[in-house]
Amino acid sequence: MILISVNTGNREDIKLLLKEQMATLEKKEESNGIEADEGGWKNQGRALIIDGRSLVFAMEEGMRSSFLHIAIACRAVICCRVSPLQKAEIVEAVKRMVRSVTLAVGDGANDVGMIQAAHVGVGISGNEGLQAVNSSDYAIAQFSHLQKLILVHGAWSYTRVAKCILYCFYKNIVLYIIETSSKEKLLQFPALYKRSQNGEDFNSKIFWLHCLNGLFHSIVLFWAPLKAIDHDVAFLSGKTHDYLFLGNIVYTVRHPASLFSFAFIFSSNIENWFCVTFLKYVQTRRFSSCGIKAIVSINIALTPC
Repeated sequence: MILISVNTGNREDIKLLLKEQMATLEKKEESNGIEADEGGWKNQGRALIIDGRSLVFAMEEGMRSSFLHIAIACRAVICCRVSPLQKAEIVEAVKRMVRSVTLAVGDGANDVGMIQAAHVGVGISGNEGLQAVNSSDYAIAQFSHLQKLILVHGAWSYTRVAKCILYCFYKNIVLYIIETSSKEKLLQFPALYKRSQNGEDFNSKIFWLHCLNGLFHSIVLFWAPLKAIDHDVAFLSGKTHDYLFLGNIVYTVRHPASLFSFAFIFSSNIENWFCVTFLKYVQTRRFSSCGIKAIVSINIALTPC
């Protein structure tokens, strides 16, 4: 591995070194025809080492862009003996330049700024206290647990959040489509407001019906599959089912139950759709306003509570 060491502590020497490395990098990019972060130096195994004293000059306005460009093109970057403020500054600079998700790992109070500056902060609970853990998004006991945190729990978390977001949009779209009446219809037929005055959408009967509906879904989704596999069943591998097997069954049964709930909500709004459509038809036939109000009153009076 080719090592680039920056530990002079002199502004002019650092500026000259960065200029030379930038010239080498640009020449390499031109010869390969690719960007440095997609090949180039990374394929050669270059690494950058810089100390805190030299980092002060490298992060100045005139040299920051060159330093970050070189650092990103390297396979590894080691910053030694840096202050907590410098750690956070490096993370912020990488976030602005690379525009990708950053992760910072720390185990002490001097890592708090870096952890809070990154998109994802991971704290390690150890001998240096709990300051890093209290300021982090995720906490682990050992650094070796980081691989499982990212590759396993990170993938699971992404899947769950994605499904939750998609379901929220799906739910809102469904509920928007089955809205009782639009703004124009409510202004056009004020008699429809009697549905709110009479409490037809929320009363004791509807409340207990929804409670019974939820109880029915809990029986179908959980208790029925649980009782179905109450006795151990051995698979071909010799293993028995566990909570993950039950969870897969519950997740599979959930979809028909969701369709049933949608049908339950949809059926309760068919009458309102018919009422608005019929009133629109009556209006086009030029019935009198008194006749329209009478029809609306009769329809609302016949609507079950």
